[in-house]
Amino acid sequence: MIAFAAHRPPPSQLAVAPRSTALPVALAGHLASVALDYIETAVFVLDCDARIQFASAAARRLLDTHRLCSRNGVLSSSIGSEGMTLRRIVRACVDATSGPSEMAFHRLDEADDALCLALVAAPRLGSGVADKPLVMAFAVSACMSPQPNCRQLRMHFGLTDAQAKLAVEIAKGDGLKACARRLGIAMSTGRSHLRQIFEKTETKRQAELVRLISSCRFRVPGSEKVE
Repeated sequence: MIAFAAHRPPPSQLAVAPRSTALPVALAGHLASVALDYIETAVFVLDCDARIQFASAAARRLLDTHRLCSRNGVLSSSIGSEGMTLRRIVRACVDATSGPSEMAFHRLDEADDALCLALVAAPRLGSGVADKPLVMAFAVSACMSPQPNCRQLRMHFGLTDAQAKLAVEIAKGDGLKACARRLGIAMSTGRSHLRQIFEKTETKRQAELVRLISSCRFRVPGSEKVE
């Protein structure tokens, strides 16, 4: 069940404030699906084989129109081997459910309006309730969402403040030397930061890092502060 936490309303609201309550799972699921139809971000719920279990209104509009498609009910892509890549990412998210849920990012295509995806394993609710592993996939066009800020990169990848600032600069497409000069740091310091960034983001080259950062268009709780 989904419970709404009780809170203490102002005195003027005490007479009309509802009591803390819990909704039946079926009703809560229905209300959640209706609510998701009102947001612009496309939301998919996938099983471990990337088979679509739910698609919000934005997600349904996206299918077959923006590099994503449904093939026999499986979320796929019309771009080269991207369908296989999506299924591999979904499986990796499912396999990682034994530990803390981590969001995986992927960018379809290199165009300015490329589709950015974020995938994360859905929380397991216990025995008998949503006992099959599920993955939530969120999709948004790169041109409709700003590049991530330092706070987002710190929270997504565990970067330090200095590393996040360098990553943001590198994402602009310049080389390490230009980025270090703008930040007022020595090249040796920049190289040291970059090695740590590669390790934490599991990337090996600046081009790969730029691609990863450019796909990271999804805010996490506490990342709203602009820097």
